[in-house]
Amino acid sequence: MPAESLPRVADLMATDIITAPEATLAFEVARRMEREKLRHVLVEKEGELLGIVDRSALLRHLVAHYRQQDADRPIADFVLRNPITTTPTARADEAIRLMRQHRIGSLPVVEGARLVGLLSERLLLVVAETLLSEMAAKGR
Repeated sequence: MPAESLPRVADLMATDIITAPEATLAFEVARRMEREKLRHVLVEKEGELLGIVDRSALLRHLVAHYRQQDADRPIADFVLRNPITTTPTARADEAIRLMRQHRIGSLPVVEGARLVGLLSERLLLVVAETLLSEMAAKGR
């Protein structure tokens, strides 16, 4: 398949993403992540990507170092700043390679600094299942 015909990130990314403003309290984000089974929450500041919070890392910190003042801190204090990102026009295979190379489970999609979507392992599994099902239906 020619490289120019490969899917772009925009073809696969989720746009109904869960974000949190930087001032949201850490315990509120942790509670929402647990309730909705979210693995990552993107943190925004004035509509721009500030960073990403990983559910297991946040919960581990809050449980291991539990102090009320930690739970009452803003989520911005726990965010991985300057995360690896991609753009909507990047080729999907390049984004997947980036995820594998850096061993990350999600890749924020940005236009400039503005957050526009998220590419995640979970979403890529759905895409793989669909493609494999289509291949099976065609008898490949």
